[in-house]
Amino acid sequence: MAFASGCAATTCVLHTLKSGDHIVSCDDVYGGTNRYLRRYAVDKFNMTVDFVDLTNIEALKKALKPETRLLWIETPSNPTYKVCDVRAVVEAARSISKNITIVGDNTFATPYLQTYLDMGVDISYNSVSKYIGGHSDIIMGCLTLNNDNLFKDLDIASKSFGGCPGIFDCYLAVRGLKTIATRVKTATKNAYAIAKYLETHPLVDKVIYPGLKSFKYYDNVKKNQRGAGAMMGIYVKGGVD
Repeated sequence: MAFASGCAATTCVLHTLKSGDHIVSCDDVYGGTNRYLRRYAVDKFNMTVDFVDLTNIEALKKALKPETRLLWIETPSNPTYKVCDVRAVVEAARSISKNITIVGDNTFATPYLQTYLDMGVDISYNSVSKYIGGHSDIIMGCLTLNNDNLFKDLDIASKSFGGCPGIFDCYLAVRGLKTIATRVKTATKNAYAIAKYLETHPLVDKVIYPGLKSFKYYDNVKKNQRGAGAMMGIYVKGGVD
């Protein structure tokens, strides 16, 4: 399912819920998602939201309730690069309730390097504006799923609130998909070389990159992904000045 932006895709998912429903989200979720959950799901629509560190399975289990209807995963997360064990998170959620829809934001990893649906997630979410588009000339979002009943709910929500993309934007997204394999593989190779170089640079305090063995969640990266991707964080010594 294609949308005019990633935020429109988020809105569509939230429009399948109702007042009183409970949502569990990773605690460092993308700012646009966090804003929508706090300002609209909670303040306007009378839902409840708990932000939880999904690398802590016991904390997740404690946060889940009988009225929980949505679990929002984002791994690697933006911008702190937390990587949870997706299969363990899904297993924990399903052990508490079978009625939870699980969404995975795949924007940082890309669908080329990580397949949420193969790990038990219901909806794979992508901001097409980033790696899928690949050329910084479109704003789009998409949802991928393989559940007919869930698709029907999302389809009627999408038709009702709008947020559909333009035809030319869809053309540009398809253009980007044709080269995503080459682009992601090359970007990943280059990112690893940069991260390894900066890891020992005298002016760098630390590098946060999923492909480094020093990365805190390196074992989870190997479980979830086919490659480390090209996103990284760099802490420079000496502060702002």
